[in-house]
Amino acid sequence: MDRILIILLYILLFLVMYIDINKKYIPNILNFSILVLSIFICGIDKINSFFIGASCYTLPILVFYGYISDILKKEVFGFGDIKLIISLGGLLYLGEINIFLQIYVFYLLVFSLATLYIIIYIVVSYCRNKPVKIRGVELAFAPYICLAFIIIYNFNLIERIIERIL
Repeated sequence: MDRILIILLYILLFLVMYIDINKKYIPNILNFSILVLSIFICGIDKINSFFIGASCYTLPILVFYGYISDILKKEVFGFGDIKLIISLGGLLYLGEINIFLQIYVFYLLVFSLATLYIIIYIVVSYCRNKPVKIRGVELAFAPYICLAFIIIYNFNLIERIIERIL
Protein backbone atom coordinates (compact mmCIF):
# COMPACT_ATOMS: atom_id res chain seq x y z
CA MET A 1 0.00 0.00 0.00
CA ASP A 2 2.84 2.39 0.83
CA ARG A 3 4.41 1.79 -2.55
CA ILE A 4 1.18 2.75 -4.33
CA LEU A 5 0.91 5.94 -2.27
CA ILE A 6 4.52 6.87 -3.05
CA ILE A 7 3.99 6.26 -6.78
CA LEU A 8 0.89 8.45 -6.62
CA LEU A 9 2.94 11.11 -4.80
CA TYR A 10 5.59 11.02 -7.53
CA ILE A 11 2.92 11.37 -10.22
CA LEU A 12 1.55 14.43 -8.43
CA LEU A 13 5.07 15.86 -8.05
CA PHE A 14 5.75 15.48 -11.77
CA LEU A 15 2.42 17.14 -12.48
CA VAL A 16 3.40 20.04 -10.19
CA MET A 17 6.73 20.31 -12.00
CA TYR A 18 5.03 20.43 -15.40
CA ILE A 19 2.44 23.01 -14.38
CA ASP A 20 4.96 25.20 -12.57
CA ILE A 21 7.35 25.22 -15.52
CA ASN A 22 4.57 26.20 -17.93
CA LYS A 23 2.42 28.52 -15.80
CA LYS A 24 4.72 29.55 -12.90
CA TYR A 25 1.88 28.59 -10.58
CA ILE A 26 1.09 25.60 -8.36
CA PRO A 27 -2.65 24.93 -8.01
CA ASN A 28 -3.90 24.73 -4.42
CA ILE A 29 -5.72 21.47 -5.11
CA LEU A 30 -2.40 19.81 -6.03
CA ASN A 31 -0.68 21.20 -2.94
CA PHE A 32 -3.52 20.00 -0.73
CA SER A 33 -3.53 16.58 -2.41
CA ILE A 34 0.20 16.22 -1.82
CA LEU A 35 -0.24 17.27 1.83
CA VAL A 36 -2.98 14.68 2.46
CA LEU A 37 -1.04 11.99 0.62
CA SER A 38 2.11 12.81 2.60
CA ILE A 39 0.21 12.47 5.87
CA PHE A 40 -1.09 9.05 4.77
CA ILE A 41 2.41 7.94 3.74
CA CYS A 42 3.85 9.12 7.05
CA GLY A 43 1.20 7.26 9.03
CA ILE A 44 -0.91 8.28 11.99
CA ASP A 45 1.65 6.97 14.48
CA LYS A 46 4.28 9.44 13.20
CA ILE A 47 1.99 12.44 12.76
CA ASN A 48 3.87 14.43 15.44
CA SER A 49 7.18 14.11 13.63
CA PHE A 50 5.42 14.94 10.34
CA PHE A 51 4.30 18.31 11.66
CA ILE A 52 7.71 19.01 13.21
CA GLY A 53 9.36 18.30 9.85
CA ALA A 54 6.79 20.36 7.96
CA SER A 55 7.43 23.31 10.26
CA CYS A 56 11.21 23.05 10.37
CA TYR A 57 11.74 22.58 6.64
CA THR A 58 9.47 25.53 5.85
CA LEU A 59 10.98 27.99 8.31
CA PRO A 60 14.14 28.98 6.35
CA ILE A 61 12.24 29.67 3.15
CA LEU A 62 9.54 31.60 5.06
CA VAL A 63 12.19 33.87 6.58
CA PHE A 64 13.76 34.28 3.16
CA TYR A 65 10.33 34.95 1.62
CA GLY A 66 9.40 37.54 4.22
CA TYR A 67 12.56 39.59 4.52
CA ILE A 68 13.93 39.45 0.99
CA SER A 69 10.50 40.26 -0.45
CA ASP A 70 10.34 43.34 1.79
CA ILE A 71 13.85 44.45 0.84
CA LEU A 72 13.38 43.97 -2.91
CA LYS A 73 9.73 45.12 -2.90
CA LYS A 74 9.01 42.11 -5.08
CA GLU A 75 7.80 38.56 -4.47
CA VAL A 76 10.86 36.31 -4.41
CA PHE A 77 9.10 32.95 -4.04
CA GLY A 78 5.53 32.06 -4.72
CA PHE A 79 3.61 30.87 -1.70
CA GLY A 80 2.80 27.66 -3.61
CA ASP A 81 6.48 26.69 -3.28
CA ILE A 82 6.26 27.18 0.47
CA LYS A 83 3.11 25.05 0.71
CA LEU A 84 4.88 22.36 -1.32
CA ILE A 85 7.81 22.36 1.12
CA ILE A 86 5.35 22.00 4.02
CA SER A 87 4.00 18.81 2.46
CA LEU A 88 7.38 17.32 1.60
CA GLY A 89 9.27 18.43 4.70
CA GLY A 90 7.13 16.23 6.90
CA LEU A 91 8.22 13.15 4.96
CA LEU A 92 11.90 14.09 4.99
CA TYR A 93 12.15 14.67 8.74
CA LEU A 94 14.21 12.07 10.58
CA GLY A 95 13.57 12.67 14.26
CA GLU A 96 16.67 11.09 15.73
CA ILE A 97 19.13 13.06 13.60
CA ASN A 98 20.21 16.72 13.77
CA ILE A 99 17.42 18.73 12.13
CA PHE A 100 19.73 21.55 11.05
CA LEU A 101 21.85 19.11 9.05
CA GLN A 102 18.76 17.60 7.41
CA ILE A 103 17.47 21.00 6.33
CA TYR A 104 20.93 22.04 5.16
CA VAL A 105 21.26 18.99 2.89
CA PHE A 106 17.78 19.55 1.42
CA TYR A 107 18.25 23.23 0.60
CA LEU A 108 21.81 22.65 -0.60
CA LEU A 109 20.48 20.14 -3.13
CA VAL A 110 17.55 22.38 -4.16
CA PHE A 111 19.72 25.42 -4.81
CA SER A 112 22.47 23.33 -6.42
CA LEU A 113 19.97 21.91 -8.92
CA ALA A 114 18.67 25.42 -9.70
CA THR A 115 22.21 26.75 -10.12
CA LEU A 116 23.15 23.85 -12.38
CA TYR A 117 20.12 24.59 -14.57
CA ILE A 118 21.06 28.27 -14.83
CA ILE A 119 24.67 27.45 -15.74
CA ILE A 120 23.55 24.98 -18.42
CA TYR A 121 21.09 27.57 -19.78
CA ILE A 122 23.82 30.22 -20.01
CA VAL A 123 26.31 27.85 -21.66
CA VAL A 124 23.77 26.59 -24.21
CA SER A 125 22.66 30.15 -25.00
CA TYR A 126 26.28 31.22 -25.42
CA CYS A 127 27.04 28.26 -27.72
CA ARG A 128 24.02 29.10 -29.89
CA ASN A 129 25.06 32.78 -30.03
CA LYS A 130 21.78 33.84 -28.46
CA PRO A 131 21.66 36.77 -26.06
CA VAL A 132 21.23 35.63 -22.49
CA LYS A 133 18.44 37.41 -20.68
CA ILE A 134 18.80 36.89 -16.95
CA ARG A 135 17.41 40.04 -15.38
CA GLY A 136 13.68 39.93 -14.76
CA VAL A 137 13.31 36.28 -15.71
CA GLU A 138 11.06 34.23 -13.44
CA LEU A 139 12.39 30.80 -12.58
CA ALA A 140 9.98 28.03 -11.64
CA PHE A 141 11.26 26.80 -8.27
CA ALA A 142 8.97 23.82 -7.67
CA PRO A 143 10.80 21.48 -10.09
CA TYR A 144 13.98 21.79 -8.03
CA ILE A 145 12.09 21.22 -4.79
CA CYS A 146 10.44 18.12 -6.26
CA LEU A 147 13.66 16.74 -7.77
CA ALA A 148 15.56 17.28 -4.52
CA PHE A 149 12.81 15.51 -2.59
CA ILE A 150 12.78 12.57 -5.01
CA ILE A 151 16.58 12.22 -4.87
CA ILE A 152 16.73 12.46 -1.08
CA TYR A 153 13.72 10.23 -0.45
CA ASN A 154 14.68 7.51 -2.94
CA PHE A 155 18.32 7.22 -2.00
CA ASN A 156 18.09 7.98 1.75
CA LEU A 157 20.58 10.71 1.01
CA ILE A 158 20.36 12.47 4.37
CA GLU A 159 20.97 9.26 6.31
CA ARG A 160 23.96 8.33 4.12
CA ILE A 161 25.56 11.76 4.46
CA ILE A 162 25.09 11.82 8.22
CA GLU A 163 26.54 8.29 8.54
CA ARG A 164 29.72 9.48 6.82
CA ILE A 165 29.96 12.62 8.94
CA LEU A 166 29.29 10.95 12.27
